Amino acid sequence: MKLLKIGISGVRGIVGESMTPKLAMDFAAAFGTFVGGRPVLLGRDTRVSSPMLRAACLAALASTGCDVYDQGVCPTPILQFLVRFWSKRIRVKGGISITAGHNDIDWNALAFVGPDGTTLNAFQGQEVLDIYHLGKFKKVPVERIGVIRHGPDATDRYFAALARFLETGEPLSEEYAFPLLADDYLRTRCGAVITNFSTSRMVEDVARDRNCPLVNNEL
Repeated sequence: MKLLKIGISGVRGIVGESMTPKLAMDFAAAFGTFVGGRPVLLGRDTRVSSPMLRAACLAALASTGCDVYDQGVCPTPILQFLVRFWSKRIRVKGGISITAGHNDIDWNALAFVGPDGTTLNAFQGQEVLDIYHLGKFKKVPVERIGVIRHGPDATDRYFAALARFLETGEPLSEEYAFPLLADDYLRTRCGAVITNFSTSRMVEDVARDRNCPLVNNEL
């Protein structure tokens, strides 16, 4: 069986086996149909297969009437910010990020970004999947084929917005992440906290302060 992972947020697979240019074109066409042929952003990572999938996505999106703003190599968080930023200025309705994240070099993926700069919600994702499975892609005549443009750069705006959001804060050690999450969760829903030996002892303090039992699972 060819390994392919399909979800509401996108699709990922092994390049040359389950993740092929044809598959990328079909999913990109489904996304272009989903946004009604409106403008979208496209970004990619530096994997050797990403330029190939980029070409497939550009062709498919243009075929549905989408003007495509190609951001080139662009981390997904920045692409999400750009979608949200440009949605109010050039009517961008979403984006596709070509990246397989933590997976090794054999993998690649298409991640879909909604008009608000976040991943698609369950209803939006299901609509894209339905379009893909039905193969009912929007097809436009030659005079309405989308135009491919170099994406407008707003990277400086991204870092400026990030700086405003963080102010003078300092990054927390990973040791604080689980205790903070546990404390916030237990604030309204008390219950047993299960940890392992790799978890900071601060979790024990949180459980004790919230009067919740703690179970240490050494596995």
